[in-house]
Amino acid sequence: MTMLVNPFFNWAVSGGFTQFVKFATRGQNVLDLILADDDQIVNHIYPTPPFGLSDHYVVNFAITIEHAGAGGATDDTKHYKCTI
Repeated sequence: MTMLVNPFFNWAVSGGFTQFVKFATRGQNVLDLILADDDQIVNHIYPTPPFGLSDHYVVNFAITIEHAGAGGATDDTKHYKCTI
């Protein structure tokens, strides 16, 4: 496992990515990742209890994307729930 962690970590850091999950998602470990190269795009990150027989917390988050529509720039926030 360590053979894969270091190259991935180095890639994420050199690419300017931010890891947004700062809480344990299984036991005392942070096993889930939300990576983005824009620290303003991911927000409202929070865990909810596992469901079913899962031993992982569910990671909820929102992605905010600014786009120019017919009336000018607007924010479009999408809410995602990772259930794996």
